[in-house]
Amino acid sequence: MAFAFLWLGGSGIDRAAMNARRLPGGAAAAAAERWRVDSLDKVKGATQFGIDVRLRGMKVATVKACPAFGGKLAAVDNKKTRAVPGVVDVIRISNAVAVGAS
Repeated sequence: MAFAFLWLGGSGIDRAAMNARRLPGGAAAAAAERWRVDSLDKVKGATQFGIDVRLRGMKVATVKACPAFGGKLAAVDNKKTRAVPGVVDVIRISNAVAVGAS
């Protein structure tokens, strides 16, 4: 059962008037005739999203938040983290730590 059918049932909207405004063949037939041009690439894993973009010289930051809801970060000892190759900066946020790396 379509959501629109359930929604219209309790809204007081005249379903016959709504159906008269639909496309020939009904909404379901109209939707079946349209193809999503990006579906095949998504299924194959070929679609590139914004998070997938990598540019030369680009740095990436990873944020680790406090595991306790409403918790606050007590301290950060970033000496070992900064010693890791590729780490550019360690930034303390109110309740999290961000590590920037190449």
